[in-house]
Amino acid sequence: MSIAMTTSVEVLEIRGEGLVLSRIIARRYRRYIPHYLERIYDLNPGLAAQGPILTVGTKIKFPAPMSAEDTNAIDIVRLWD
Repeated sequence: MSIAMTTSVEVLEIRGEGLVLSRIIARRYRRYIPHYLERIYDLNPGLAAQGPILTVGTKIKFPAPMSAEDTNAIDIVRLWD
């Protein structure tokens, strides 16, 4: 017997130059989610080989944050806004 886990996945396309994956995550969720970057790399084989700056047109699969991660998320504090 095999158990299939389904998670929702969102695909985003990079449209700007000079973007870094960790910055995209911080802007999108406005908090730090532990191990979320690693989950993105697991879903996107070869993405890490592109280097830190993403090229325009790259499509990236983003997994939906799980509820357990949301409870462990750390809010980002901005000193100057």
